[in-house]
Amino acid sequence: MTVCIATIFRWNYGTVEAPDWGGAAIVLMDRMISAGDVEYEPPQSKFAVITPHLMLAIAGDYSVHTQAIKKTARHFEGRQDALPEDVAVFYGRAIQAIKLKEAEDLYLAPLGLNSDSFLAQQKDMAPHFVSYLTDQMQAYRGDEVDALIVGGSGRGVAIYAVDTKGIVTCADDVGFAAIGSGAWHAKSILMKNGFTNNLRLSQASGIAFAAKKGAEIAPGVGADTDGMVIFKDALRPLWPT
Repeated sequence: MTVCIATIFRWNYGTVEAPDWGGAAIVLMDRMISAGDVEYEPPQSKFAVITPHLMLAIAGDYSVHTQAIKKTARHFEGRQDALPEDVAVFYGRAIQAIKLKEAEDLYLAPLGLNSDSFLAQQKDMAPHFVSYLTDQMQAYRGDEVDALIVGGSGRGVAIYAVDTKGIVTCADDVGFAAIGSGAWHAKSILMKNGFTNNLRLSQASGIAFAAKKGAEIAPGVGADTDGMVIFKDALRPLWPT
């Protein structure tokens, strides 16, 4: 359990004399790590840099994310033109593939089957047995996992969320997204303060930090905070001041 918050704000990519306004984002994360039934808060950040302008923040079971991050990093290695949407879709499918394999190992492997052989041999099986196995496979959820993919996209940044089923949603118009056990608390504070994607850095960072601190009352949310600023072409640690 954890909390990760991403918020979009307006940033001047030009100068005072020749302004060039576009989107940028702040991502705040705690350090609480969940692995099975164990939770602890080590001095370790909970995000992965996929490209120089795109990052991925995680919530939920660490071991599942580790597998999906490795697949995603290998797939997009050296691809400087990768878009947040492409990474989010790939990551969602990686989560789905991992959970499908877990369901196969749990329900099909003891019968000497996998997904392909189960589909191929259904005509030779009793209908109620096929229905029983199908229901088990479809009902399997595995460990709860969520992710935020935030990165440069055109003239600004984009935020995508991937839920535990691997389904992707875009949060650009809302201007913020949150995942983890503290997500509800964080979102309520963001909404209460009227957060929009047109705020400047000082306003956006203040409300986002208030949302992170407010989320700490939720079970499993750590007190330590890591922050990143995502520009359309770069990632930077959030300034200490």
